[in-house]
Amino acid sequence: MLEGGRAARDAYVALGAPRRVSVPELLAAFDCESLDESSARRITGSLAYSGIRCRPSLFEVLARRGIRAETRAGARRYNAPRIVAGRAGLDGEQVLLSATPAFAAQSAVVCGLVVASIGYYRWWPYGLVALISTGAALGGLIYTFPAVSDLLPGNLPRGRVMGGTVTAIVAVLAILVFAAFR
Repeated sequence: MLEGGRAARDAYVALGAPRRVSVPELLAAFDCESLDESSARRITGSLAYSGIRCRPSLFEVLARRGIRAETRAGARRYNAPRIVAGRAGLDGEQVLLSATPAFAAQSAVVCGLVVASIGYYRWWPYGLVALISTGAALGGLIYTFPAVSDLLPGNLPRGRVMGGTVTAIVAVLAILVFAAFR
């Protein structure tokens, strides 16, 4: 079994092939006593930051297995009941954790558009070069995600940070090469 704390989170971040994990084990890895909306959001966000998708969603598991608990004072304001599922109530529930290039692709598009906008401001061919190089970086991230992921340093997250970093480097280098031969 996995131990709680950073070592367990790092084990999920270093995920290679897709694997099934029990929900109580996942909760233990992220130091959560029960599954509620805030813990589901925190776990899902941490996994997404590392480029890992959870299927079925922890929110689906919570809706299927959760029970209504007392509402907190802050929740009464919005008239939203709090749903909670303890670790014992989640026995037998499993989720599939798999690495995905979707989060890297999202940030690649945004970062490429920012670099292209800056390039257009300077001189319109720079913006065009940035868009073309962004398309090449995006295609490379999507179709060669495992290989690109293996080439990068271990401390660089494989989600949105990876997509933005790779795209920014490719786009800026393409503009610099284009400017050098202008």
